Amino acid sequence: MANLHGYLRYNLWNDLGTMALTAGLLVGACKKDKGNTEESDQSNRDSGTEIYAGGGGSGGGSFGSGDLPATPSIAILAPQGTSVTTGLQPLRFEGSCVSGLDVVLTGDVSNSEVQWPSSGALYQPCVADAFAFEINKSAAGTFRLQFAQGLLGVVPFSLPVDFSWTIAAPGGQVTPPVSSPASPPNPPVITQPGTSTSSSNTNAFTLAGTCDNGLQVVIGGHVGAQDVSAPTAGNNVANCVAGVFSFSFSKTTDSAYTVSVMQRDPQTQLDSTGVQVTWIRDTAPPSPPVVSQPSQSPFYDSASSLSLGGACEPGAQVNLSGADSMAISCSAGQFSFNSTKASDGTYNYTLSQTDAAGNLSAATSFQWVRSASVMSPPAIQSPASSMFYSRTRSLMISGSCMSNATVTLSGAVTASEVSDPSQALSRTCVSGSYSFALSKSLDGVYDLQVSQSDPSTSSVSAPVALTWIIDNIPPLAPSVVTPAGAAVSSGDAALALVVQCERGSTVNWSGTSSGTWSGANTGSGACTDAGEFAASIPQSTDGSYTITLTQSDRAGNQSAASAVTWTKDTTMLPTPVLSSPNLSPIWTSSNTLVVSGSCTNGFIVNLSGDITASEVTSPSGALTQTCQTSTFSFTVSKSSDGHYVLNLMQADSADPPTRGDSSSVSVDWTVDRLVPAIVTITSPSQNPFTNGGGQLTIVGACETGTQVYVEGSSATPTTCVAGAYQLNLTATTSGTYSYVLKQKDRAMNTSTGSAFTWLVDTSLPPPPTVTAPSTANVLTATSELTIAGGCTPGVNVVLGGQVLGSEISAPAGSLTQACGSNGSYAFIVRKTIDGPYALDVSQERNGYYSSPVSVNWTRDTQAPATAVSLVTANPNLNATATVSFTSEAGATSQCSLDGAAYQTCTSPFSYTTTQNGTRTVYVRSTDLAGNVGTPGSVTWNQASYKTVAFYNFDSGSPIGLDSSLFPGSEHNDASQSGTATPTFNVLGKFGYGAQFTASASQHLVAPDNQSQDLFAAKMAIDAFVKLSTVPAKNYHYVIASKNGDPSGNYGWRFSLKRTSNPSQNLRLCFTVAPSGSTSLTEKLATTSFDFLTGANFHHVAMTWDAGNVKFYVNGQLVGSQTVGVVGTARINATAAPLRIGADGRSPYGYFNGVIDHLRLSQVVPLGSTFPVPSSQQTPD
Repeated sequence: MANLHGYLRYNLWNDLGTMALTAGLLVGACKKDKGNTEESDQSNRDSGTEIYAGGGGSGGGSFGSGDLPATPSIAILAPQGTSVTTGLQPLRFEGSCVSGLDVVLTGDVSNSEVQWPSSGALYQPCVADAFAFEINKSAAGTFRLQFAQGLLGVVPFSLPVDFSWTIAAPGGQVTPPVSSPASPPNPPVITQPGTSTSSSNTNAFTLAGTCDNGLQVVIGGHVGAQDVSAPTAGNNVANCVAGVFSFSFSKTTDSAYTVSVMQRDPQTQLDSTGVQVTWIRDTAPPSPPVVSQPSQSPFYDSASSLSLGGACEPGAQVNLSGADSMAISCSAGQFSFNSTKASDGTYNYTLSQTDAAGNLSAATSFQWVRSASVMSPPAIQSPASSMFYSRTRSLMISGSCMSNATVTLSGAVTASEVSDPSQALSRTCVSGSYSFALSKSLDGVYDLQVSQSDPSTSSVSAPVALTWIIDNIPPLAPSVVTPAGAAVSSGDAALALVVQCERGSTVNWSGTSSGTWSGANTGSGACTDAGEFAASIPQSTDGSYTITLTQSDRAGNQSAASAVTWTKDTTMLPTPVLSSPNLSPIWTSSNTLVVSGSCTNGFIVNLSGDITASEVTSPSGALTQTCQTSTFSFTVSKSSDGHYVLNLMQADSADPPTRGDSSSVSVDWTVDRLVPAIVTITSPSQNPFTNGGGQLTIVGACETGTQVYVEGSSATPTTCVAGAYQLNLTATTSGTYSYVLKQKDRAMNTSTGSAFTWLVDTSLPPPPTVTAPSTANVLTATSELTIAGGCTPGVNVVLGGQVLGSEISAPAGSLTQACGSNGSYAFIVRKTIDGPYALDVSQERNGYYSSPVSVNWTRDTQAPATAVSLVTANPNLNATATVSFTSEAGATSQCSLDGAAYQTCTSPFSYTTTQNGTRTVYVRSTDLAGNVGTPGSVTWNQASYKTVAFYNFDSGSPIGLDSSLFPGSEHNDASQSGTATPTFNVLGKFGYGAQFTASASQHLVAPDNQSQDLFAAKMAIDAFVKLSTVPAKNYHYVIASKNGDPSGNYGWRFSLKRTSNPSQNLRLCFTVAPSGSTSLTEKLATTSFDFLTGANFHHVAMTWDAGNVKFYVNGQLVGSQTVGVVGTARINATAAPLRIGADGRSPYGYFNGVIDHLRLSQVVPLGSTFPVPSSQQTPD
């Protein structure tokens, strides 16, 4: 029975078709003794006999049989009533019904006219007590529709509900249908992946979950339609089938992709809130783990256990193989293994790491020589980390040792810097512990070692390394990259925040609101190795939200604060979301870029910035396109290499617009097709190079910022810093090793190769290792340098290069020392003159020398000088003041405004919203050696005011006195021009006003100056006006202007214009020449206004906001227009003076009436109204 019911219910409706239902089954077959005509149909209705009889019995006109209860009629909820008149457009019917029954549509309608259900069926099952039909007619007319419910052969059909739909011909009267409010659907549920963040090393990713049948699922965020391969390639919208959805998409570059899915009702086009996951595509293998403890390999020790620790990639799995096999998770960037061996011997270990995406690093080798005759090293217990950052210049080193042993402190320290024991670098281990208290006078990086020796046997342990970094320089305030600018308005659900920060620092943010802050108002996170921190800050209600950011570096220095103010305004469209490119800034070796992402259907996506229409290849020659299927895509092409910033925003093309323009999102694109130069090799100086093998350090010159790598080797690539690189190669067996060194820039341009050959002869002693200093090139402000490392017991270690035996403090006067039984050596070199010194160490056995290992030391005790200059004008009329400075190459600088705390800065450096008055910036620099110079400075007059000109006309002499706060020549006092001076002692809105007589050509003129140029991007003009007459048709009464002849001197004009006769109503008018234009564009308010009747003052205002023009009368919006590309449009620069009451071009438009309280500002008020002053205002 159930199967028969299903067959009858679904197959009969579909297979027999609506024609059978309307022509016979539901109309003819159910009529009693009536012909199949409209008249007989009407007779049936008039006599109470319906085509769908609700009752049973043999005389009823139902599909059922027997005495069945009457089926209730459906109720139409939208449109309301029983009739509606519309234009030629689709109409949606919604109503209530009984779940489980079928709702049938008949009358003047065919299958092809039904848009919903999407099958075009004239029936649908009632689900959740609701139904909906959407019908699209192609011609005007009046159409009768009928709705009924029942179940074929089971439940009799109800009495039909009639509805009359009239479609008016173009120009006819239209009654908009009243629809019931619709609610957005619930969000989908993501089941795959099972976590909010997922990493993989594949190109493809699958996102799946559960959804609601009948709805669509839309994927977006950093995924565009072009990325989707399934369920339909190139389509980011899929139907929910059987309550589940699944999307497969791919990306070709590594990055973190935020992917959002939401549900969409195809009928109401309402979207649910989005659900997000983050996919990290990571195909790059991590760097090998770095062993820092013990500090040298081979490591000689008599202990039965080895603690092997160092640095790793957080979240990766560190793998140990060889003499022991184990794996641990990298925690907080550190790892530690313990290996225990019961007998003496040589134990070899290999370490690698596998990151969260499954990528395996190259291997790092370590050798432990366990020998009972070798003394174990002491342990450093404080500081706990082998890389210790501090702000204080004093340090306590303490730990455990062998009682009665002599513990020695060495490295970048002198006896005079040790206070406990007083001026001594060694002390006796007492009760298994030791400590050293030392201090430094300068910030810097100091490599220290602690070792111990047995006085009775002269056995010396290997050293334990500690790097002490003293840093008292606060980091720069976090620099907000996204959004662009210190203030942003958007209709987005959350503020996407990206800041540049100091690697390793902690970024902290806190939020405040003009209203109610929803959710957590504080947060923090680590600055990534890429120098970025990102956060998404959602807010549920419109309002103004200020997010303040600081960062604290690893030494605990706190930066100054930066801030961004977000105005959440849901009347604005949401910001487009970029999916390609997925990185910004981006460097490419291709001059073509696809800019694509997600957007809001039906609205316009605008592309602007460093781009012209002719550079857009798809859509060809267009800087705008309509958002379709929630996606957009532009393909742009550049003819030359360079740096380009592209901006995207959404806009409403309707007039007037239903929603405001979105905030913009930017793409920072650099086209670089220049191949880097060949890598040079400066050390070793011989090629081919011969030695006894082991580790070989390659040093040379490269292009800063490139990645230098070795073909033919698993050596870890390195980044070129300050034009130099350093790579380590390893070979332990005799043979010929050939390598090719190349460099690849950020645009993936690859240089030609530089060949290098290494001939390894293991009969030669291997080169020693250098653990101090930690780099091959070292710069210090001190006079001593410790060179220490590992060596082969039984051979000699020789120090060579630019050094004399008399300059060796330890071993005193000797350039040669025997490698200790612990496999270590140390030289202390002292120089008295600044300069660069090329040093090297090698091993010697029976007259045969290993290859030398280079150490380049520069002694620099001279403090750097800093020269500071002002970039902005003096006086500075802008809110941002910028200074530039120069100092010694490589120096870092700190800036102080008016003696406040110094903060890290780079040239040029800007201060925003700086307080007006006399300001001074001091800049001091610290060179690479740590020398701090005397600050340089620059002083200027900061004069950044919102009000550019303000005329209250209350002063009789002069009548055009400007009350703004701009100084000197930037003040805008206006003088009389015309046959007579305007009358100032007439009654104004507040106090006196200025009476202008058009017949006398009366007006005021303020000479051109820089303050008037501030109007290029933003301007607001408001005044009270009372007219004596109205101008002739198509003529103007000018309130204010900055406009002149010839065409290159065009600017702007704000006026009242009469556009019709005999009406005396006037419309506000703004005439403007966009930047670079040789013509004027006139824009009018939509609504006209009677300014003459009643002889009253009326408040008029207009605003110019980078192409957006708005008009206001008595505070209310009376029209809005656009000029050029909104957001980037600027007013043409003109040398014309500022005029009040006239234009600078014929026919001049002399004003006839009273003007009072005229204010010209560079700040545009927010909102749909303009604040009307209720009393005399003061300039700001």
